[in-house]
Amino acid sequence: HSAPRLALPGCGDGWIAVGEAAMALDPICGDGTGYALRGAIAAVAVMNGIAGGMPPARCLRHYDMRLAGAFRNHLEGCRDLYGGDFGGSAWDGERRANALALKAISEPLEVVAEQLQ
Repeated sequence: HSAPRLALPGCGDGWIAVGEAAMALDPICGDGTGYALRGAIAAVAVMNGIAGGMPPARCLRHYDMRLAGAFRNHLEGCRDLYGGDFGGSAWDGERRANALALKAISEPLEVVAEQLQ
């Protein structure tokens, strides 16, 4: 099965996960390298922000929210793929797992978004 996963939290006091340690995607999608590079750039931006005097907790929350948002976008793409092109009962388990993951990731994102405003 596709088994995408997200590290939550993706960062903490003195550490930031990047690449596959932060987020692993459906291996067939081909997005892993792009997400890993963008995640590394975001991690450097977070470290620069903290080094420049921005509040560490706010910077780290922002990083977690960006990871979770990217993961949600990936899951939405998987939902569309497994629900359309990969129809049939063979993909029922993927569709169920994906729906549960989307529900789990979407609710916390809304809470974090409110905290950042």
